[in-house]
Amino acid sequence: VVELVADEDDADALALQRLDKILTQVIPGVSRSEARRLILSRLVRVEGRAVKKGLLPQGGDKIEVPDSVLERSREITPNSGLNIEIIHEDEALLIVNKNACLPCHPIRIEECQTVANGLIARYPYLKGVGFSILQPGLVNRLDTKTSGIIVVAKNNEVFHKVRAMFKNNLVKKGYIALVHGSMRLEGEIDLCIANQAGKKTKVKVLNSKEIQKSKWIKARRAITHVRILKRLAAHTLLEVQLITGVRHQIRAHLSFLGYPLVGDTLYGAKEQLITPEGERYFLHAHYLGFDHPIRRNWIEFNSPLPSDLRKYLAQISQ
Repeated sequence: VVELVADEDDADALALQRLDKILTQVIPGVSRSEARRLILSRLVRVEGRAVKKGLLPQGGDKIEVPDSVLERSREITPNSGLNIEIIHEDEALLIVNKNACLPCHPIRIEECQTVANGLIARYPYLKGVGFSILQPGLVNRLDTKTSGIIVVAKNNEVFHKVRAMFKNNLVKKGYIALVHGSMRLEGEIDLCIANQAGKKTKVKVLNSKEIQKSKWIKARRAITHVRILKRLAAHTLLEVQLITGVRHQIRAHLSFLGYPLVGDTLYGAKEQLITPEGERYFLHAHYLGFDHPIRRNWIEFNSPLPSDLRKYLAQISQ
């Protein structure tokens, strides 16, 4: 079973694509024509029902395919040359501090410069963990241009337990963000976010009237808590806590309020942020806390602001 789950990373992007195209991305080695043949033969089911190839699945839909197709899928390529920083390891979990500009996982089977490729080289048994061969053990993900903490499960029991915590908003998630403008607002942002039909890369914050319009796909309540850390001449440094987990939630909420993230040209920044690490956003997932899936005690992890962001902050503070 391959499941699409909407969260703060890019998973919702798949939910805006046709079913046949999705199958080529989540099942390595399956061509578009073969995906169509499987669907037309009624061998692929979405939420237990046979469907047409042009269906647009929603985040959270379960897509079932024959075991024979999964068994002959190719595996992603291990890459031992990647520097994947592990900040914690125990019998159930790996906690990774992801660099900016490094994707969490490949989209196509031939890609090899991702966190997943590096993890498979060090922990080959992760190949069988999770919903997709392309995302071995990855419980949560971050945008490529965002750095910080991601959780990796060592087995499927742990994977499903921690995924459920994320889905039910039982995980505390903290970010450090720098926005354009002198922000005065603090506290809770409670605004719905939705995908728009025909637009795969960007979400929209909706007002009460827009929520009723059919052109919006699966509007979801999104709650973000913002605390101001420092006001600069033309920027504001924030600590942001995600109460819910919706794709692009921080980026979309801050942009809607008129304070786009530094480097986030998709959501209103006027220019890119280029650091020695490459092109990135000034957004860092610095804190994560949740109940350990086996021991059941509360655990939390911190990641300091990366050196490239510290240097940029020092430059604009002068």
